[in-house]
Amino acid sequence: MKRWIVALAVVGLLCSADSAFGKHRRGYAAPAAAPCGYTYVTTYQTVARTVCEYVPVTTNVDVTEYYCVPETKTVDRTETYYEQVTRAVPYTRTVYRSVNETRNVRVAVCKAVTENVEYSYQVATPKYRTETRSYNVTVAVPRTERRSYTCTVYESMPVTQTREVTCYTPVTTCDPKCGAITTCMVPTTKTVSYTVCQLVPRNVTKDYDVTVCDYKTETRNYNVQVCEYEYRTEKKSVPVTRYVTEYENREVTVSVLRPFKEEYTANVCEVVARTRTVPVKVTTYRTESRVVQKPVTTYKLATRTVNVQVPVTVCVPVMPAPCPPAPCAD
Repeated sequence: MKRWIVALAVVGLLCSADSAFGKHRRGYAAPAAAPCGYTYVTTYQTVARTVCEYVPVTTNVDVTEYYCVPETKTVDRTETYYEQVTRAVPYTRTVYRSVNETRNVRVAVCKAVTENVEYSYQVATPKYRTETRSYNVTVAVPRTERRSYTCTVYESMPVTQTREVTCYTPVTTCDPKCGAITTCMVPTTKTVSYTVCQLVPRNVTKDYDVTVCDYKTETRNYNVQVCEYEYRTEKKSVPVTRYVTEYENREVTVSVLRPFKEEYTANVCEVVARTRTVPVKVTTYRTESRVVQKPVTTYKLATRTVNVQVPVTVCVPVMPAPCPPAPCAD
């Protein structure tokens, strides 16, 4: 329904605009034209709407709170403590001591027995003789040999060379206008010959003597002392000592461990429990209550009216463009 109202309003506005345009023209009446099409036009309309929302409400509420009050007092209490006490305790122990005893023991004794024994042995008698022996030796025989070698010798030879030299010659000129005399150095180039010593190499053969050793083998003799041994058998009586084991009874002192009982006193540490009365501070807590006011925020549902812009789309006929006005008649 609202869309039809808006469409009628738009058509009315267009008709009023067309009539106003026709009134302003001088003596010209526009012919009625049919619409050439339709278009959609969106307009915004203000609409009142109701909105529900939660609104915070803060109020003061009486609240009972509980708290603890400490109370400290001194109380006598009995405590048990332990004390270390040392006391002497008698003990009996077994001790082993070394005691010397005499015992009759069968002992093995080694006795030396010396006898004369006849032994045969070989005796070597040295005999020396002179023997001639030969050996070969290499002997060096020196001789002189003539040898030659070729070397390069540089000789100084005079060579004539030419070179261009620039000389400055003084020339005196007179100016015919002012009569001034001027001396100038005029360069003159001429060719000058000079002699230079140049080293010229040439090969020269020279002779020199070399001592060369030739080796030959010679046989030489030498005398050697040769020792030869002659063996003969001889006999000789030699005292020989041997050991014989014999057993005999002897009294021997032996160290023996014997147990002995002895008493001794040792200090023993003991822990003894004892009691004593000591003052102790005891703290107790008493619960008390009090009423205080505290702000409490609650939310309640409330309604309010708001204006919103709502888009409205209508279909509007499109009119053709008006014709241009006719020329005014005078």
